[in-house]
Amino acid sequence: MLYVNLAGIILLIYLLIIAISIAFVQDIFIAVLLCGMFSLIIASIYMIMGAIDVAITEAIVGAGVSTIFFVNAIRYTGSAIKKREQSSRVSIAIIIMVTTCIALLVSINDMPIYGNVKNPANNNIYRFYIESARDRFGFADVVTAILASIRGYDTMGETTVVMLAAMSVILIIGLGDEKKDKS
Repeated sequence: MLYVNLAGIILLIYLLIIAISIAFVQDIFIAVLLCGMFSLIIASIYMIMGAIDVAITEAIVGAGVSTIFFVNAIRYTGSAIKKREQSSRVSIAIIIMVTTCIALLVSINDMPIYGNVKNPANNNIYRFYIESARDRFGFADVVTAILASIRGYDTMGETTVVMLAAMSVILIIGLGDEKKDKS
């Protein structure tokens, strides 16, 4: 357990460093790569927390497809916008980031301890599934009731997001190739 907490703390420190780096970096390409790294670290945190499906979706969409999308957008728009100007917007972004961090740190005290057996999420929902798996969902076992009825919609939504993102990238890459062929 100590290893998981230590790994989570180290990953959160990395997230903070990357967020600050994104705010101050001048090159948009580097900022996009840092955003991809941010998504990979978030996916790692989801894996530590046991949310493997969310971690996979974050890794694919956040780190993979989004990064490819932005890198190609930079490539097709040219080098004219690769450098961004340092402005007062960075100061505003830092103020918003610090305020959000403080609000999140204050709200942590109201949250139940992660993984505690006495949490409402660990005590109430399983009774509902056990008692109503057959009558409400029409399945004999609880696992099928959860996966086929409730989680099925979630998985369908995640699959739809991944497919739409992949199709968008393919269309953007394909449109860029058609422009090169015409000229």
